[in-house]
Amino acid sequence: MKGPQATKTIQLGRACPVCDSGAGRRLFSKKTTDAVEAFGFGYDVVVCSKCGFGFADAIPKQAALDTYYQDMSKYDAAGVAATGPDYQQAYFSTITRIIRERFSDPATQILDVGCATGRLLSFLQEAGYINLLGLDPSPKSAVVARKLYDVEVAVGSFFNFKPSYTFDLIILSGVLEHIASVKDAVRRITELLSPEGAVYICVPDASRFCEGENAPFQEFSHEHINFFGPVSLANLMATVDLEPIENGFYQELVTTAPKTTSPVIHAVFRKRDTAPTTDVPPYDEQTQKALTDYIAQSLTAMRTIRKRIENVVVKGEPIVIWGAGAHTLNLFATTSMTEANIVAFVDSNKNYHGRTLRGLPILAPEDLIGRPEPILVSSRVYQEEIRSQIRTKLGLGNELILLYNM
Repeated sequence: MKGPQATKTIQLGRACPVCDSGAGRRLFSKKTTDAVEAFGFGYDVVVCSKCGFGFADAIPKQAALDTYYQDMSKYDAAGVAATGPDYQQAYFSTITRIIRERFSDPATQILDVGCATGRLLSFLQEAGYINLLGLDPSPKSAVVARKLYDVEVAVGSFFNFKPSYTFDLIILSGVLEHIASVKDAVRRITELLSPEGAVYICVPDASRFCEGENAPFQEFSHEHINFFGPVSLANLMATVDLEPIENGFYQELVTTAPKTTSPVIHAVFRKRDTAPTTDVPPYDEQTQKALTDYIAQSLTAMRTIRKRIENVVVKGEPIVIWGAGAHTLNLFATTSMTEANIVAFVDSNKNYHGRTLRGLPILAPEDLIGRPEPILVSSRVYQEEIRSQIRTKLGLGNELILLYNM
């Protein structure tokens, strides 16, 4: 992965999702062909020269992304706890509070797009809402949502979703950052809204990435391809004549895992009461600087990790890497890990099992039993959980290579 790039204007392969401009500035390249089979790509992080929006260039088509989220969901494990960890409950409680303050009628028709296993829907159900529906591309998620929370989830994406009625509130929590055809997506959302309907959105806040606590470059996972600040999010919604309600923006740091935080934007939009005064969106002054600072911060944080991986490479011993997701792909792009003597990968996501990464098998955790190799734990968020699983649940004494001082 290259560091911050020169800011000269170049022609982009992907038009700006907000203003459709084809010109932009490349901030850095995250180029790698290493990925789990059926879904893998690197990309350039760019900002639009016309409106300042930050996004990933050189990515798969929307159809490929839809197939990935249908087949590779990490949220649909049948063993997901019905309560969830405290930090997750706090996040859903915040969203529920924001919705209750603005939509007090329990009969509000609510659609939660990208609802995964329906945890947020269960909070809304407990808050008294009675007309709830989820939408998710993963069939397994729909089954788990019914089993755990007795909530209804339709299977599909909003591009092919054809309900018989419209909705008073559509929830897009952790959705827009994943979509290639993002303008088509919000246009479709407006078609599903009732005349007085509103849209609640929560996205990572690219204007404050440096304030989060996570692994380096983790905000640039292969699943995150749009980087919204408040200005860019408002600009996008203005393309479909939606505007933020009064006090409609709320920014916060949310805890996404133990000792891990991420900045997010909460926003609520309604249809405009008056026509816009101009067709030219205001320029997003924050994003380029914020992303450049985040890249520099991540590169600095990578120094210790690089040294630990270089030690592994120098030894030349066969190793197994636990983790086949975004964190591992970032290591392949930013360190010498491609030179390590890797013999297999392990991942807890059952959808990865039987697939390959760099031509090597991805195993289930229990497949480690009887293997002698050292295990490199490729995760910050779950490092301690994985260590405990290896030592306690699996009862293994293999040497562990840890990348973070937690």
